[in-house]
Amino acid sequence: MSESASAVPVLDRTPRLTLFRVKPAVRRQLEEYVNDNNTSMRCAILQALKTIGVHVEPEDLVPERKRRLKPHTGDDTGELVGLSVSLPVYVRVAAELWMREHPGMRLVNMVLTGLKEMGFEIDDEDLAAKWTWKPFVG
Repeated sequence: MSESASAVPVLDRTPRLTLFRVKPAVRRQLEEYVNDNNTSMRCAILQALKTIGVHVEPEDLVPERKRRLKPHTGDDTGELVGLSVSLPVYVRVAAELWMREHPGMRLVNMVLTGLKEMGFEIDDEDLAAKWTWKPFVG
């Protein structure tokens, strides 16, 4: 094996299911973005992470499948709604490194920050973590 071949890092693109809980209004904005831009929810989340500086490979921003999303029909009672996407392992690792540099953030706050920078209407209170337990800072 040549020296240059061993120096190229291999990205782990294994998908890991990731659950976010967001306000219904954010989910509706994401659905509109996905439908208007002919992309996928996964790619929208990856673009939000890339917007705040998390490394995302360009080929991972191309949707594997594009389908029209039906609007979320829940009410705006303040209940958070679930949103599941499969993110590549290398993105999750890069996000963990980013969070170490920004200790007041959780993954959902990172995504919401990126979405706000992309023009989504996000409440400022949702950009900081609401800890129900004390985070371990190692």
